[in-house]
Amino acid sequence: GSDSLSPTDVATGLVGSQEEVRLGFKTGGLISRMQVEAGDSVRAGQTLATLDTTEIDAQLRQLSESLSKARRDAVRAETLFKQGVLAEQVAQDARTQVAVSEANLSAVRFNRQQAVIIAPANGVVLQRLAEAREVTAPGAPVLVVSRADQGWVLRVGLNDQAATRVKIGDNASIRLNAY
Repeated sequence: GSDSLSPTDVATGLVGSQEEVRLGFKTGGLISRMQVEAGDSVRAGQTLATLDTTEIDAQLRQLSESLSKARRDAVRAETLFKQGVLAEQVAQDARTQVAVSEANLSAVRFNRQQAVIIAPANGVVLQRLAEAREVTAPGAPVLVVSRADQGWVLRVGLNDQAATRVKIGDNASIRLNAY
């Protein structure tokens, strides 16, 4: 009878890379530029998006000045301590202030470097989740990028009836619209 013919299920799906990476900024802030669109190919190391760094650049200048002052104060305190004018504790406090200023400057420099999203590998931009002039939260994804070096998969949604019939190892015909 006709029940010996296997039913043909037609479903549509998406070809995607095996690994998709959600990219966001470590620090939040105002996005100044989104340099790629969904569908764009990207190279490893390519800049994809940047935050506005006006505030962080001002903070860097301010901390740099603070460090210079702390170093001058420490030299002065050390000299006065050696002359017996200043207690050792005061000279130690001045040295501690230099260390604190250096640590603060280092942290802000690191955050400044994180104000850029760089492509981790060659791939394709799958989604652009934010626009320039939008404020983004720390770690919030602004781009989803595929990794071309990880291979590809086909994701297909099947209805309930088709899903009960399809078994691992069944043959399927695939037609890609792009080709």
